[in-house]
Amino acid sequence: MRWSVLSLFLLSWVAGSAEAQAQSSQLTLQRGLDHSNRARHRDPLGKPCLDVEAASRSHRANPNVFDHMISVVNRCSIPIQYRLCYFETQHCVEARTLAYKRTDLTLGINPGMKNFRYEIYEKF
Repeated sequence: MRWSVLSLFLLSWVAGSAEAQAQSSQLTLQRGLDHSNRARHRDPLGKPCLDVEAASRSHRANPNVFDHMISVVNRCSIPIQYRLCYFETQHCVEARTLAYKRTDLTLGINPGMKNFRYEIYEKF
């Protein structure tokens, strides 16, 4: 089996509504940008099957420690296996999302690192 890579670069969401939400809920929304033309699972309309969203959440006891959470939604009729890694590292989490389901994962917990980048490798 071979893996294809989709590099997603996450940026802080700077829209006013997102800032207001982050201040009230301790979540910092992350937005991914697709900079890859590599093979991915696609639906009949040609859109990628996996929809990936990410956020960092601060701890209540220590607001300088952040959980890096990723939510993956499979919009296709087949289960998809994948590996999520911090960008250009070997720190990875393997998972599988069933057809038309959502999977929530914690990629890591890091002090002082509010924003993060990651890669997703789909298994074919």
